[in-house]
Amino acid sequence: MHDNIPVAEISFNLTGRLTSIVEIFDEEHMPMGPMGKDIIELSKWWRLRSIPITRKSIRDIIDYLDIPSPEWMMLRSYGLSLSDSYWIRPKNEKME
Repeated sequence: MHDNIPVAEISFNLTGRLTSIVEIFDEEHMPMGPMGKDIIELSKWWRLRSIPITRKSIRDIIDYLDIPSPEWMMLRSYGLSLSDSYWIRPKNEKME
């Protein structure tokens, strides 16, 4: 989602890593413009939005919470970020 605009249907694996772009609904609102249509580039963008693994204490937090990755944390928080207006909405859920 970009604000309240459905942009694409995407899939993630159990660790929170973006695995595929199922369908693009609004190419104009894709992150990074046309480059956002490329799964490799979109995956990089998603990974860069999460807490870097090099951040102090993140490994301790991951171990303490028994979670697989920082990307998983971002997936659980619907991809919210203070730096842009993109977020994810689980398929078939109404959230606005």
